[in-house]
Amino acid sequence: MRALALLFVLAISGPAFAAPRVAVAALENHTGDASMDGAGPGVAAVLTSKFTKVEAVDVVERERIAELTAEIELGQSGLVDPRTAAEAGRILGADFMVFGSIFSAKLPSVAVTLWVVEVETGKVIASQEVRGEVGERGEEFFVLIDELAFAILDALQLRLAARDRIAFGEVDVRKLDTVDVYGRALEALESGNAGDAKQLLSKAVSLEPEFTLAEEALTRLAAEVSSRRSVWAHEAITTTKERWARLDARIAPALDAKEITPEVLAHRALIARRALMNGEFDRYFELEEQRIADTQAYIESTRPDTVVPGAWPRDFSPNSDFWRVARDLLKELELGNQASWQYSDLFFFPWEIRTQLADTLFVLGEPEQAMALAIDNYQHPGFKKHPSEGPPHPQRVSYKWELWPTYTALTQQEVRKAELAGDKKALVDANDDLDKALTKVEAHKRRVDAYEATARKLTAAPRDAASLSKLVQAEVKSIDSDVLLASGHALKGYRAYLARVESGVYEPLRTSSERRYRDLFEDLAEAWRKTADAVFHEHWFVEQRLQNLLTYQEQVPPEGAEEEERYRERVESAITGGYRL
Repeated sequence: MRALALLFVLAISGPAFAAPRVAVAALENHTGDASMDGAGPGVAAVLTSKFTKVEAVDVVERERIAELTAEIELGQSGLVDPRTAAEAGRILGADFMVFGSIFSAKLPSVAVTLWVVEVETGKVIASQEVRGEVGERGEEFFVLIDELAFAILDALQLRLAARDRIAFGEVDVRKLDTVDVYGRALEALESGNAGDAKQLLSKAVSLEPEFTLAEEALTRLAAEVSSRRSVWAHEAITTTKERWARLDARIAPALDAKEITPEVLAHRALIARRALMNGEFDRYFELEEQRIADTQAYIESTRPDTVVPGAWPRDFSPNSDFWRVARDLLKELELGNQASWQYSDLFFFPWEIRTQLADTLFVLGEPEQAMALAIDNYQHPGFKKHPSEGPPHPQRVSYKWELWPTYTALTQQEVRKAELAGDKKALVDANDDLDKALTKVEAHKRRVDAYEATARKLTAAPRDAASLSKLVQAEVKSIDSDVLLASGHALKGYRAYLARVESGVYEPLRTSSERRYRDLFEDLAEAWRKTADAVFHEHWFVEQRLQNLLTYQEQVPPEGAEEEERYRERVESAITGGYRL
């Protein structure tokens, strides 16, 4: 036997007399089959829905009743007799309590019994029993539930007008199995398990599509989840930015510090990262160049004099205090999760800082400068934590960035080195790499040439939709994030695209009455958004990526409520995923 909590209270009122207050409890499952546990609350919910169709009936929200039943702790004892039912009714302020049970001698046959108890006297003033079946042969079972509903009305001596009586007797669900699923969905909702509730409500609707009670509950659940997601997104972005502001205030004095210490260096590293996160790229490069000089000076001033030139000082770890300061400050300001990603790779040694500067130059569309810095960094790394560590080889850097012309030139050098050394295996490997690189160079050049040709044509784009569509199709085809990044066109191309949108170049497509033209512009907008995201791929560019998404949604407005909801959910997902706490 499973005891179920009260589901709801019905307040029946009328203009000419004081209506009785009625509380209807979930039926208890006495079938011996745990799979029927949802039937009790489900039957009670269906009965309640009947009362909501009558204008004189006021139904108390289920959530409020769940709170009350938790307070009176009926979840363990249940309503097992008129005495406990009357006691619960007094606590709830009810005049009458309705409770009951579902019995079965042998499934699929079941019997449902209801009792109406007068709270003041504790006496049973009415009882009603109906019999039916569950499963395939129980399709008309809930026609019998009408008898239970009318029995409650009769016990309360309520008389309905003909119109209300017809509405009261309408049945939109016929299988007890369906209502059992619905009842379990209600229990999942009460326990806060929205995922299970959504799955169960969807199942109930699929079993009986006309079951409006389940469909309405599913709609309400979706709205509640959506509202909760909005709250999470708002809290995430607000709280995170408040903590970023506290961090900015704490680290700002380091810029004016006269003495260079591990704490000053750590705070300056965080200041530079904040500039990068805010898209202040010129300031970021200035801050990091200064930090490189300060760090080098700090290392030279603290390095032991007794160390043999070129040897590694075993007990010299100038970066340990730097890391401790940064970690402790982020933890103190409750930026622990950000410390593992948005503030990860806070480099100390100059060669590490220069490696990241080269990466940033590359994504910002300056591959030649980035490569020059990477080569210089490799040749002049400066002080290293360990002799075996250091900047990556320029050939590896050019491969990572897909700078195939540079990679080809560096690979040709490897071929010559192998020839001079007489190393046949190295020569074979280098020649294989060179053949692959040459193939990449040709393919890369074709894609870059195609993009540049299209970009030139876009400077004088036609104004009619038909002609413009052909050019935009070519533009969409020419957008390849990897190719544009490697050639330095990605960010510059995205900004040029935004300028074209602002100047109205694409308006013939955006405002066309033909769906195919609007779809074409949507494809273009999405292609450029993805390219911009590829530029700002690192975690610390979270605000840039969010702005990219908002820009896209502004350029391609949603059509209809359903698409508007998807847009909103996408933004909220970006926020809750990007502004982690």
